[in-house]
Amino acid sequence: MGAKKSLSARVQARAQRVSPAARNRAQIVALRHEIEQAMKDGCSLAMIWNTLQEEGTIQFGYETFRTHVRTLVRPLLETPPDSPPMKMGSGPVKQLPTGRPMGRASAPGRTLARLQRPIRRSQNRAVPPRGG
Repeated sequence: MGAKKSLSARVQARAQRVSPAARNRAQIVALRHEIEQAMKDGCSLAMIWNTLQEEGTIQFGYETFRTHVRTLVRPLLETPPDSPPMKMGSGPVKQLPTGRPMGRASAPGRTLARLQRPIRRSQNRAVPPRGG
């Protein structure tokens, strides 16, 4: 009976059989510590991705790499502060029934997403009649 592989190695081996998305994610998880260290050392994501691509360690695009690093690696690098953040303004923060803060500051990513959407023409425009 041989030595049992680490869980990370087993997960990555399984991901190879499942789907490309699972395989890509598993590769980032397996490389997480190396990626974290390179980022701490001041390497940009583009430099890290280029190096991994050239070595043949990963075979997926830069945007996929960025997305996985943002969700799997960056949250671990950002440690919570020792003290609670200072509140801006005076008075209590109004909350929605869901418990989320009310106002524009509650979802800063939505503004960027809205700006990146294609502009839709208004549905109220007069349409010339068909035929005749």
